[in-house]
Formats: sequence, C-alpha cells, structure tokens
Amino acid sequence: MAEQGAPSPALCSSSGHWRVAFVAQFGWMSAFCTLMITLLNSQYWSVELQLDQSATASIKAWLLGMSGAGGLVLGWIGDRTGRRVALAVTSVIAALGAWLVSQADSQHALWLAVIVAGFGVGGQWAAGQTLLGELVPAKRRAWLGTIAQSGAPVGLILSAILTLRFSGPEALGWRGTERLLLLGLALLPLLLLVPESEAWRKTRQHRQRRDPLLNLLRADVLPTFAAAFVVTLCAMANYWCTVTWLPEYMKKTWQLSVPGSIGWFLCFGCGSLLGYLLFSWTTARIGRRGAFSLFSLLMAAGAGALLFGQDLVRDQEGFVLVFATTAGIGTGLWSCFGPLYTDLFPTHLRNSAGGVLMNGTRAICLLAPLLPPLFGGDLGAGVGLGCLFGLLAAGTIWLLPAREAVVVQAD
Repeated sequence: MAEQGAPSPALCSSSGHWRVAFVAQFGWMSAFCTLMITLLNSQYWSVELQLDQSATASIKAWLLGMSGAGGLVLGWIGDRTGRRVALAVTSVIAALGAWLVSQADSQHALWLAVIVAGFGVGGQWAAGQTLLGELVPAKRRAWLGTIAQSGAPVGLILSAILTLRFSGPEALGWRGTERLLLLGLALLPLLLLVPESEAWRKTRQHRQRRDPLLNLLRADVLPTFAAAFVVTLCAMANYWCTVTWLPEYMKKTWQLSVPGSIGWFLCFGCGSLLGYLLFSWTTARIGRRGAFSLFSLLMAAGAGALLFGQDLVRDQEGFVLVFATTAGIGTGLWSCFGPLYTDLFPTHLRNSAGGVLMNGTRAICLLAPLLPPLFGGDLGAGVGLGCLFGLLAAGTIWLLPAREAVVVQAD
C-alpha cells in the first residue's frame, strides 16, 4: 500500500497544519493570478501590439502549454531536491515571466515572455499540494487541501478585479497590472513558516536510485496513472474551454463591453469559492466520485445554459449571473485533486505525478485557444466542447477506485 504520508513531527499542532495550507494557498493564488491576468489582458495587449485573432490565440496557447512543461520539470525538481525548493523556484520564474510580459513591445517578445511565465506557473500547484499532503495527517487533508486549492478561485477573483480596475489605459494599463504580479515573490519569506516534508527526507536514498518520471511507467503504477490522467484531462478541458471562450463569446456575440465580459469572471470566481467549500461537505455525504460527477455536471449545465439558452437569458441579467455562478460552483471539484494524488501515489513519485497530471493535461489544453479558428471563428464551438468534456469528466471519475492507497510502494 502507498504510505499515507504521516505528518512531520514539526507539524503536530493544528496551527502548523493551517500554516502549510496558507503557504500552499498563497503560492497557487499568485501563480493562478499570473496565468489569468495575462489571459484577461489579451483584450488590451492584442490591440496595442496589433495582433489578429490567430496570433492572440497562439500566445494564449503557448502560455497554457508551457505550464505543462513547467509542471513536468519542476515536478521532477520537487521530487529530487525538495518541495520547498520547487515552490521557491517556480515563484521566481513566474514573477520573472510576468515582468517580461510587462516589457514586451512585439509579438515575438510577448511570446518569449509567456513561455517563461507559463513555465513558472506550472510547478506551483504540485509542490504546494504535495507538501501539504505530507505534512498534514490524512483526516485533515480533505479540508485543508480545499483551503490550499481555493487559491485558484481567489486568484481568479483577484485577477478579474485587478484587470477591471487597473488594466485600462486610464489607470495603470495592462503593463502596470502585470508588474503587480511581482508581489507573488512574497511566497519566498513565507516558506520559512513551514518545514520540509519529513516523508520526502526519508525517501532521499530511494530517489537517488530511481528516476521518479520513469517510475510513473512502472507496471504497478501505470494503470492508476493512466486513469488519473484521463480524469484530469477531461476536467481540465472542461475548465479551460469554458474559461477561455465563454467570456469572449459573450463579449462578441452578446456585444458585452470589456468590463462586462470580465465581470462574468467575478460571478464565476465567487461561485468557485462557494463550490470549493461545498465540495468537501458533499464528499462526506455521497463519496468522492459521486461529488465529482455532480460538480462536473453543474459546470457543464451552467456553461451550457449560457450557450444553448442564449435567446432566453442574454437579456435577463439575473439569469446570466445565476448560470455563471452555477458553472463556478462546479469548479469545486478541483479541491479533490490534491488529496486524490496524495492517496494514489507514493512519496517518491508524488510530486512528479501531480506535476505531470495537473500540468501535462493543461499543456494539452493549449488547443483550447486554437479551437474556434478551426471552426471558422465560431466561439460557441469551444464552449460547446467544454460542456462535452464536463460530461465526460463526470463519467471517467468512476475509472478510479472508490478508496485510496492503491499503488504499491516499491523498494
């Protein structure tokens, strides 16, 4: 059986558990905010740099795609050199990328900048969730993992507010908003609040003999890894097709203003925060897989109502807010992935597995910004595919076992 990641002796107290949850949350919030602000600012930098829809989609795709490469490399670093080292490295790279974006004066310069930013964003989630999984006892992982994962909706809300308030030419402008992301470097002193994982320290000799990435292909690991990859990919495609294209679709098809389309993110983000809190409660009552299916269907239903029922809801602001919030609540399913990966994979593979699964699937989702041009510029096609992947996620979660700890810890 995979070890359950006994907590470090340095974190036997409740206050210690909350510290590591806060550090993981702050790191993921700053990384996600970097990702989303750069995407939302596309409504400004595409105009200033005179980029057409194809070039803008390509820049967005590289930003998402490089987060996958970053997850792969930084996940490996986390298993080799420690969770805190990976958190520090990814924070510095993401901040550097944001600064380079703020200085970009051409399509080529922006392309290089988003490569750096995406690479840095990629490693943050796995390192933070793995550290939490190994420092916190099993009975508290689900709730504290939710707190850590809530960095995503908090980052989404914050990015929408910052973009709406400061990215316009009458305020800081999109370059100034990108420079605000340097505040993410505050994670570095926060890392002093938590120790390195004791479980990681104890497996150091094991890691020197075996490469964690190659071990993911081991016969006893691969079936579980493959099933987890399919589930994560469906959930990821559902999220990014919706987030990438639904606001753009509402802006251009519904003739919403830029502030109006960004305002959609505020409702979506608030719904996400509520969804994260409700997911743990729902899991306790109907199980992890049942809750995952329910929340996947909620996100597909919220986005689908705005796409397929547009004739009924586009002039009814109340309905638009309700369905945007419903889709946001559905994203609460993401709070299960950290504890899920901790349960499924042993210590010496955990950070690499989480990095590849979470960020490798996001890299595949680089196709999301490229989909509408393939359908003749139909933005609704991307949203529709997002709904389809939501339905697939609701079904594929049943490929995973009902109970955790299924991977054999090899010597």
